[in-house]
Amino acid sequence: MCTFFQYCLENSVKRTTFATDFHVYTHMKKLLNILMTLVLAFVLADGLQAQSLTFTPLKGKRDAKLDAAVKAKEEKQETVSFEQTEQNGKNALKFRKRGKKKTNEPTIHADTLAKRVGVEPAPVEPSPVVEPTPEPEQTKPEVTQPVTVQRRPANEIVVAVILPFYLASENTKQDEMQMRMVEFYKGFLLAVNQAQQEGKHVRVLAYDLTTRPLSDILTDEALLQAQMIVAPMNPADVDQVALFGESHQIPVISPFSYRKELVEGYTHLFQLNAPKTSFYARLQTELIERFHDYQFVFVKDTLFTVDLDPFPNLLRTELRSRGIDYSDYTFNDPYSVVSMDSALNLSGTNVFYVLETPNSEIQATAMLRRFFPSLKNKLFLDANPGMEEVVIPDGVQLTGDTLRSDNALRSDNSRQIAVLGYPEWQKYTNDFMEFFYDLNVWMFTKFYANPFDSQVQAFYEDYRYWFGSDLLPLYPKYGMLGYDVATYAFAKLGSRRVMEADHSDMPVETLQSVLNFEQNEGQCLQNTGFCLVHFKPSTTIEKFEIR
Repeated sequence: MCTFFQYCLENSVKRTTFATDFHVYTHMKKLLNILMTLVLAFVLADGLQAQSLTFTPLKGKRDAKLDAAVKAKEEKQETVSFEQTEQNGKNALKFRKRGKKKTNEPTIHADTLAKRVGVEPAPVEPSPVVEPTPEPEQTKPEVTQPVTVQRRPANEIVVAVILPFYLASENTKQDEMQMRMVEFYKGFLLAVNQAQQEGKHVRVLAYDLTTRPLSDILTDEALLQAQMIVAPMNPADVDQVALFGESHQIPVISPFSYRKELVEGYTHLFQLNAPKTSFYARLQTELIERFHDYQFVFVKDTLFTVDLDPFPNLLRTELRSRGIDYSDYTFNDPYSVVSMDSALNLSGTNVFYVLETPNSEIQATAMLRRFFPSLKNKLFLDANPGMEEVVIPDGVQLTGDTLRSDNALRSDNSRQIAVLGYPEWQKYTNDFMEFFYDLNVWMFTKFYANPFDSQVQAFYEDYRYWFGSDLLPLYPKYGMLGYDVATYAFAKLGSRRVMEADHSDMPVETLQSVLNFEQNEGQCLQNTGFCLVHFKPSTTIEKFEIR
């Protein structure tokens, strides 16, 4: 009975199907007992020796031998179980005898997604296959023909995940890494659940690097069945998994680490994190074309002049090569920002401000606290000539009530301003979101999940429902990263049956990461996708995906 239930679970059969088949089986058993009693009585009356009988239920073509020397009473610890098999294209019920089992039947629990999709979150057993398996028989089935192994469905997708789950770790640093890896895997499971609801058959092979050496994992024959492998975070581990994938022509996706050494010759490797050089080159072109009627102004704060982000200098160089004018402005007093445009003779001109921000998070937030209020005050004065400058005392919280009315701020429509935002600014949304809207910020990043998007909101709800917790306050969100990687793989393997370079007319929709893999001859596939996030003064957010 346990075997049959697992068959139903793997093939998405409803529990009502099991109840109906069990009801049929009960009546068939009673009928068989009556038939056997009559035959035994006939045999004994004629003084003949008992012979074996053949019974073929439900028009099946399989014959089952039953011992003719039937005992007067059935042994109490002996039960008859059945499982559904397929032979010659027809379904049949195969009866056999085996000992009574003490374990409970597997069931679908609403509180655990892993059981819902038939996968355990982080297996620690040596066996990597994490789908339900039949319980071993206690007695050998009495059948006339050997049991035929069921073939894998033609549309089955097999993926492998090799991650360090640190299940037995007591180290705080490793515990932090464990939370990230487990969250990634949970997001991956949500995508498995979604794929199964869409009719796909997905089988996941999960390996824990902290309980099993990578060298041992790569010798597992089950891994050769995978159609895609998710590589771990450690660069040295990525190298080994990529070599394994190249040797066996199995696609390997590396969502965490970028390996420059693996670009040449690894034609089956997908590197999600592209190098900044190629990313910045595409970003420069996108900004120059999108803001072609704006004057670029590079703003530097004298308090922060070291360890700056390299992108502003790269953008300057590209503007010069194209013969496009730009301006530089350095301030030491934040209130001097008010006279910035007049000093640069930019009155009446559309302006695109590029801040030269430090790489340090503490210094970057300090610079924004100096620059944003002053720029907002400047825009108010530009829109309302003759008004006095608003001075903000130290220690006053930066809110909308501190400055002039937003309606007054937006009253001047004769010119447009915009501010370039950096990926790290996602961490500052709680402190500076109002300024993002008022200053018309355009943030570039490789990953962003719009909190107002209905699909993103549905993901948050599903994650809380299945796992009873929220995502970690990190960027990128590891749960969404796992969901996006799995969604991308299932879309490729489910429709095209192969992982290959992307085409602009067939993008794969994701929640957070923009995935668009391109490949040069003889090289790995590198992700060239990124996005521009526009915080509009109307307090709405637009996400423009660049592929």
